[in-house]
Amino acid sequence: RNPAAFVWFVEQAAEEAELRARNPLRLLQQLLASLRDGAFTPFRSRLAAMIESGGTLPRLLSALSEVPLKQGIAVTGSVDQFGNIQPIGGVNEKVEGFFDICRARGLTGTQGVIIPATNVINLMLREDVVEAVSQGQFNLWAIDSIDEGIQILTGVPAGNDSDGSYPPDSVHGLAKARLRQLATGLIALRGEGGRTTQAETE
Repeated sequence: RNPAAFVWFVEQAAEEAELRARNPLRLLQQLLASLRDGAFTPFRSRLAAMIESGGTLPRLLSALSEVPLKQGIAVTGSVDQFGNIQPIGGVNEKVEGFFDICRARGLTGTQGVIIPATNVINLMLREDVVEAVSQGQFNLWAIDSIDEGIQILTGVPAGNDSDGSYPPDSVHGLAKARLRQLATGLIALRGEGGRTTQAETE
């Protein structure tokens, strides 16, 4: 509803420092933090909740990278600003509930639940769940970071940026390239002949 504010948001998205963020998650968080009060308050609140959700963030990265997620895996937990998975409550009930659904539909050996590693100490699962896991009919993954979860959900490495950039075929590499493409396209809406500078797109 506010074109000027929207253009301002796009310009922030294209700043070199933003686009050189360590990973797509950090980039999204920086964009979120840069939004002005008022104009994008509803959007900011929804995006904040989405980024913090352990289940929604993988879907966002999947959409950006166009790498599909395995549909037989449930995810529980939340993510902090550094990509660390935070503990949750009711871990046993969540695992057992998903197990019951999978068993009713037929166990395939590929189904399972991703939980925070910090919740392993809280596990007191039913005997039928423990037996299914021990026989390889059902899976339970305990993770510390969103990157571990991304690889489990996609079968594709999340990506390592130790050299300052992600492998182009990694989930983060593909997502970052897509974010850059979107930012570059949106900047053209500023009306300055549809041109952007090299610094804005790298």
